[in-house]
Amino acid sequence: MKTSASLLLLLCAAAAANNYGFKPNNQYEYRFVAKVMTGIPEISSQYSGMGLRATLLVQAPAANVLQFKLRDTEMAELRNKQPVTEVKQLLEQPFIVKLQNGKIVDLIVGGNEPENMVNIKKAIVQRWQMTMDKEIVSEFPTGKFFEDVKQPLYFEAEEQSIGGLCLTGYTVTPILEPQTQLETIKTFGVNVMGDWSWTEQSVP
Repeated sequence: MKTSASLLLLLCAAAAANNYGFKPNNQYEYRFVAKVMTGIPEISSQYSGMGLRATLLVQAPAANVLQFKLRDTEMAELRNKQPVTEVKQLLEQPFIVKLQNGKIVDLIVGGNEPENMVNIKKAIVQRWQMTMDKEIVSEFPTGKFFEDVKQPLYFEAEEQSIGGLCLTGYTVTPILEPQTQLETIKTFGVNVMGDWSWTEQSVP
């Protein structure tokens, strides 16, 4: 079994300031694009997959707290040009992360969100988990690496999944300076709270 994933295209529209680069009473907007493809080459040459494209809004309501919300969300399945609309409302519910020393330690979601929606939001904030410094540091899982200056970074690693031990291929396309890297993804807690409202704030 082989899984190919190409995740995360974050194009920043905000500048760094206080509270890990976010000023209170300001709203920061990012363009978020993600896609994932899965398949079993030994059985079929066809792959299935889905894509997600949205505007990611970020606010800093308090120290060491960030609130996220997806807006203008578009989802589609591979070989299906019709957008997947039944989960749009759930995806666009706001969620909160708590930070400690620049690391995400807690994720707070609404009380009516199914597990698959929580997992998508976990994936979004996992990509956000970085050392909030001028330099972004990174290490990737141990595996087989292929690197070409003309191509995105690609590596493979054996990982456990619901289908057993699978060889997973990752393609990482940098969007920052060539010397910058992404940080190792770490685990964090997930808590469930009641629904809350999102208040639009000024965009710096």
